[in-house]
Amino acid sequence: MTLKTKKFWIFESAAILIPNISVIIYLWLFPDINVCAGSVEFVFNTILLMISGPIAWKLWGGTVWYKLSLWFLAVIVGLYLLSFLLCMTPHTSLLPIFVAIVFYLHFIQLAIPNIISLVLIGYIGQRLVATSNK
Repeated sequence: MTLKTKKFWIFESAAILIPNISVIIYLWLFPDINVCAGSVEFVFNTILLMISGPIAWKLWGGTVWYKLSLWFLAVIVGLYLLSFLLCMTPHTSLLPIFVAIVFYLHFIQLAIPNIISLVLIGYIGQRLVATSNK
């Protein structure tokens, strides 16, 4: 599972586009959701997926699609926990509150499109690997 192949770059572009498109559709279907959550979601999805995509791709052995989705979720949660722990210094007293708000907006309020995105990303990764093995 190298990072220099065309399959990985197709996967990475899909991993960045699908969550943002799913949030747009979700906010269009349910307009009562906070628009601020959607705008924050675009920025953090792009940053998180650019960092976690290569890590999940390298950890995944090319097996079943749900393992890629679980690796992806584990890396994203790990990055959130790492940023939260790094923010717990005495000089940055407001950063843990900011991380908690972003965590709420990202995982709780927009959980449905995020779960759908993780499933689709895992399935796309599996299809990319399966088409190259034929």
